[in-house]
Amino acid sequence: MPEHAQVKAARQQLRQVFEFLEQWHIHQVDVARDWRLHAWTLSLLELPNHPFVEVGRVEGTTDSGFVLRVRRPNQTPCLKPPEELQAWVEHGWQDPDGSAAVLPSRNHVVEGDTVTERFDEDPS
Repeated sequence: MPEHAQVKAARQQLRQVFEFLEQWHIHQVDVARDWRLHAWTLSLLELPNHPFVEVGRVEGTTDSGFVLRVRRPNQTPCLKPPEELQAWVEHGWQDPDGSAAVLPSRNHVVEGDTVTERFDEDPS
């Protein structure tokens, strides 16, 4: 690579660094260092009583342990729907963020013919 190309590339990289630092400085958020200045707080006394939430060190003690320990709870799989409904339930029912819904109708083959069956017509 010719020397002038190296200098040009180095200047471009340096320009990008300074542009980044300028934008970072502009968007820097003033961090509230006093807990009373935050928009939302939760007292340690108000924490939920749960086996995966532990409050440790108490004020005035010399214990060097933890103040607050929170662990992610174990995930348990969703229970399967009853056998009669499994063919009707839409995909994604196992996803905790999704919703469980049934298909309004479905097609199946009876003696070589395709038949449309509606969910509300199936008594089972």
